[in-house]
Parts: sequence; C-alpha cells; structure tokens
Amino acid sequence: MGDHDVYIEAKGLDGKEGFASATFTVYSTSETLITLHSIDNFLFNSTGNYVNFSISSDFPEWYTVKVDGVLLEEGPYISDAIILCLLDGVSSGLHTLSIWANSTDKKETYLNVQFSVFSNSFIEIEIRALDNYEFKTLGNIVRFFINSSFPEIYEFYIDQVKINSGVYNHSGQEFNFSIDGYQVGEHNISIYVNSTDGKEAYCKTSFTVYSLSSTIINIEELLDFEFQTTGHFLIFNISSLYPDYYTILIDGIEVKRTAYVSGALNYYSLDGYEVGLHSLSIWAIGEDGKVGMASGEFNVYSNSFSISM
Repeated sequence: MGDHDVYIEAKGLDGKEGFASATFTVYSTSETLITLHSIDNFLFNSTGNYVNFSISSDFPEWYTVKVDGVLLEEGPYISDAIILCLLDGVSSGLHTLSIWANSTDKKETYLNVQFSVFSNSFIEIEIRALDNYEFKTLGNIVRFFINSSFPEIYEFYIDQVKINSGVYNHSGQEFNFSIDGYQVGEHNISIYVNSTDGKEAYCKTSFTVYSLSSTIINIEELLDFEFQTTGHFLIFNISSLYPDYYTILIDGIEVKRTAYVSGALNYYSLDGYEVGLHSLSIWAIGEDGKVGMASGEFNVYSNSFSISM
C-alpha cells in the first residue's frame, strides 16, 4: 500500500548511459467494517454473557476488544465470521466496550457501545411532565422516562385506549406524547413496561382538562302580544368561549335546535300562538360541555269581545 518509486539505469557498449524513473501507487478499495449483532445488560456474577459481532474486510488482519480501556480479547479474524467475546466477570456499573480492527491494506475502524452490569434487576418508570390544561389549548404533553435492566416493550394508554407501544433503549429512554384534544374532565394514563427477565411494572396517573368558560343565556326581549298580530320575536344571546348549539322549547315542545355564535343576537318568531299563557325555555351547551339555561313566559291576549243579541 502507498506510493512506490521505480528507477531504471541502462548503459550501452559505447559507454553511454540512460536513466528513467517513475512512481506507482498501490491502493485498496476495500472497507473494514464492524457490525454489532448483540450486547445485553446482565446481572453481576451471572454467566454466559457475550458481545456478538463480526468484521468485514477483503484483507483481514487483527482485532481487539476492550472494556473501559482494559483488553479482554485480541487476535486475527475471518471476514464476516461471528466473533463471541465473553463479558462475564465485569464489575457492576455502566461500561464502555470498544472494538478495534485493522486489515493488511492498512485500514482501521472502531466501534464503541455502552452496556450495564446490575447488582439487581429493576424496572423504572418516572413521570417527568404532566399538567392539567385549559380545553382546546395546544402544546400539552406527557413526558415520561423508562429504564430497566433488561428492556423489552412498553405500552402507553389514555382512558384505556392504546396510544403507542414499542421497544425502549437499554440505557433508559424518555418519551413525549401529545395530550391535546381531550374533552373537559379527568383522563387516566396507564404505562405498562416489561423486561426480558420476566418482570413487569405499571404506572397510573391522570390529568384534567378544564374550562374557565361559562355558557350564559340572556333573554333580551320576550313580550306579550295581541292574538293574530305579527312581528313578535323572542330575542336572546348566548355567550361561551366554546359555542356549540342551543334548543328552544315552547310549552314543552322543541321548536328549534341550531348552532350559535357567542354574543350574537338570535331571533325566533312567536307569531301564530293561541290565546293564553305560554312557557318558554332555552337550553344551550358549549363544546366544553358547559350548559346554560333560561326560561320565561309570554301571554297571547285578545281585546276582542262578542255581543249576543
């Protein structure tokens, strides 16, 4: 590998001499790559714990394996062959494993990875952020951290509906999930975690979606009127930060149901009702579930009289 010089000297019978020189390069297009197949956390004093890896190169030569800078194993390798290096006997704690390999074409490569040796098996679930929030606001999250000796899977639920699941990192992992869009009220969170040594853990908590809004109905006009006259209206408005719909009932019968705009005047004609006293009620709800009610009465009267002969 590298640049090489060639020098040629020639001499004729006539005593004349000639010289020539050139340079050529020997290069390699091969790559030396380390592939980590598996490394697991393990319990102190347990046995049969290995790091599993392979090295690929067109020109294999030598490799070393170190833990925290201390040599565990070295030797020649065969390209793409599985190498198992025993990790038993490493002390408790977080450790850095380093694999180095070279090849006869002078290529070198490194791989570093961390693993843990535990004195006892454990599963940890920590809620790091979860706040109550105002209805329809955005950017509300739950943030939690999961760690275990021998990670496998987690499952995340809100109100018994699975939101997400999957594997988690062996050195611990933090998760963030949006909790936007829930209705007013209390909502339950459940987190399930298990590990490859058969342990399970649960964490249950809750958050509340609240509303500072109120649904208020204000009757602006509700007047008595003469029988068979026209142009008589119920006039009212409804205020809510989260308007939805309202209903009008007259004498217990629903006569209208429709959406409303907060603060806008609403008109409903009262023409055509018979002589007498009539009860009226308005019921309204906001998207936040807050309900407002108002009621009143109007009298349809007659000034007419009959004359008998």
